[in-house]
Amino acid sequence: MVLLMRKNETAVFLFLVIFLLSFASALRNEAVYQCKKDCNLGLREDIETCNLEFKDCKQECNSLECKIDCYKEKNDCRKMAKEENKMCKNFCSLGEFYVERDLCLNSGGSYQQLCNGNYFDLRCSKEYYCVCNGNLNYSCPLNHFCAGDFSVKNISTIETSWKNPVGIPMGDIGICMRN
Repeated sequence: MVLLMRKNETAVFLFLVIFLLSFASALRNEAVYQCKKDCNLGLREDIETCNLEFKDCKQECNSLECKIDCYKEKNDCRKMAKEENKMCKNFCSLGEFYVERDLCLNSGGSYQQLCNGNYFDLRCSKEYYCVCNGNLNYSCPLNHFCAGDFSVKNISTIETSWKNPVGIPMGDIGICMRN
């Protein structure tokens, strides 16, 4: 009877853990969604500003050359707004993994790009991460944990092991992630 009660308690406990992890994942997904939504709102506002500046510029022009310059300025403005939007969205996805360089290094982590591939075809991430575990047993700052199940955007997996930017295998690493 006691054994049956303990099994039921264990089952309830496991159910609660799974529920809480699912809830935390849903909250994290909602935060990323909201972040990207805010980025898109910023893009719309920036494009509107570009259009208003273009309209004002065009009204002040008296020559065709001036109007052509206004078009160029508008296109440059829109291009910059789209670049900022792209960076904003990338930060939404990476925000959970963002750790400042000094905080990472002072906590025993390794702040670096992650690379994959062979010596002649090494591909590295644009972003720098606070790496944990691995061959040199790196650690994370307080209020962070070492996430072993991660993916890095825009790096196709050629080999199964991550490397540092000079191609040396790092072992079974993780990336520090906020609690």
